[in-house]
Amino acid sequence: MKCARTPLVVTLLFVILALPCCNGGFDDCHNTIYFTNNSDKPIYAVSTLKKGFLNFDPTNEEYAADFKVRPGKTIKVKIGITLQCWEQTLEQTGGYLYIYVYDAEYLEDKKTDWLTARDNPKKEYVLNVKDLQRLEWKVAYP
Repeated sequence: MKCARTPLVVTLLFVILALPCCNGGFDDCHNTIYFTNNSDKPIYAVSTLKKGFLNFDPTNEEYAADFKVRPGKTIKVKIGITLQCWEQTLEQTGGYLYIYVYDAEYLEDKKTDWLTARDNPKKEYVLNVKDLQRLEWKVAYP
């Protein structure tokens, strides 16, 4: 009886071990997008998977380190969830990544209201998987 189960166990083990390399059917799987600030001023690069859905102030101490980009520096694009594959995530959420760039000095000014400022970015990127592939998963401002 033990011998009859061996091929089944070996097959199941092979399938379980092969699953992580399938990447949800994508030939390439990228878990990181890099964003570089090539300007001479600090900026905030805020990203989301739904157009205009920015439900937090990026200058808040909890978030600032993830979104503030000093001149000449690069950060990893974050969207608030852990990813295994950007390709799969974009396919499942409508197909686009939105990155909004804001002037850091303006956002950090105590007189600036985030609810008003969020609708007035310096630049907006709307990127799909083909765009990101073309950019080699690296987005630069300006």
